[in-house]
Amino acid sequence: MSDAARARLLEAAGAFALALVEALANAGGEVAAVGPAPDSLLTVAQLAAHLCRSPSTVRAWVEAGQFEGAVKVGRGWLIPVSAVAAFLERQHPTARAEEVRGVKISPVSAPGARPRRPRASGTPDLSEWRRVRKSEPS
Repeated sequence: MSDAARARLLEAAGAFALALVEALANAGGEVAAVGPAPDSLLTVAQLAAHLCRSPSTVRAWVEAGQFEGAVKVGRGWLIPVSAVAAFLERQHPTARAEEVRGVKISPVSAPGARPRRPRASGTPDLSEWRRVRKSEPS
């Protein structure tokens, strides 16, 4: 990159930073939520990218009625963002079921492997096994 191009880029970045600071100061320091507006619509491909799922999976969810208010337009679907939020809330509820019912479920201890019983004679004698094995008729 030439020095002139670098200088223009630096100047543009500085102007952008100043405009951003001014916009934040005018907004009272509050930043609006990043993402689509609550009343906007998403396509199947956009929702699939957002949820890290394949479009066919999202399409199956939409056709199964998981997103209330989804509209079929031509061959595609448009899904309201509010329906996506409700879907995600159903998938990952904030309160656990036992907390809602007031029941405390204690965690199960991991079964794991049981400790081995100590052998009576200490270490096993494999030579005895070999002798038994050789004496068996073939």
